[in-house]
Amino acid sequence: MTATGDARHVGGGATAQLKPPVRYALVAGLLVVGAGDLLAIDGVLLPRYLAGTTPLVAASPLAEAEVAVALPPVAVVPTLPEPTHEAPADSEPASANQTELEFPHLRFARNTTWLSPAAKETLARLVAVLGEQPSRRVVLNGHTDRIGPEELNRALSLERARRSLCWLSARGIDPARIEIHGFGSTRPLEVDVSPESQARNRRVEIDLR
Repeated sequence: MTATGDARHVGGGATAQLKPPVRYALVAGLLVVGAGDLLAIDGVLLPRYLAGTTPLVAASPLAEAEVAVALPPVAVVPTLPEPTHEAPADSEPASANQTELEFPHLRFARNTTWLSPAAKETLARLVAVLGEQPSRRVVLNGHTDRIGPEELNRALSLERARRSLCWLSARGIDPARIEIHGFGSTRPLEVDVSPESQARNRRVEIDLR
C-alpha cells in the first residue's frame, strides 16, 4: 500500500481516507520541517550568500575624503574688471587754460595815469584769458618812481591800478574779479636814479590768480 497526500491506495485502486488524527499529525510534521528549513536559510545560508556579494551601500566618509585629496587642486582665477579707455586724471595733458600766464608790466609816463598802446595790448590779452577762464581773478599792483612825496606817489600808484581796472571793466570783466593796490615807491624794481631805471619803476604789475 502506498500513501499519497492524505489518501491511501488499496488493492485494485480503491482509495481510503486517513483518519483525522493521523492527518493532523502529518500536517504538523510538514510545518515543523518547513519552519526548520526557513531557519536554516535565514541563519546560515543567507549570511553566507550576502558575505560573498558586493554591498550596494554608499562610500564611507573616509573613502570620500581620500578621493578628494587625490584630486588635483583647482586654480581659482579672479575675475578682472574690463579695461577702460579713460586716461587717469593725473595723466591728462595740461590744457592751455591751465598753464600759468605771465603778462608784462604796464608802463606809465611820469606823473600820468593814461594807458599807452603797449599797455592796452597787454590788457586786451588779459581780457581774453579772463573770458576763457571765468573762475580766475586778477590783482593789479600800482607803483611809482622815487621822485616826489610818498603820499602823492601812493595815490598816483593806486590811480594807475584803478585806470587799468576801468579799462578791463569796460570790456566785460566783472570788477568783483579785480583787486587793486597802490604801493607808491616802496617796492622799486630798480634802485638806480637814472631815468631808465626810474621809468621801469613806474608800472602796474598783473598777478593772475
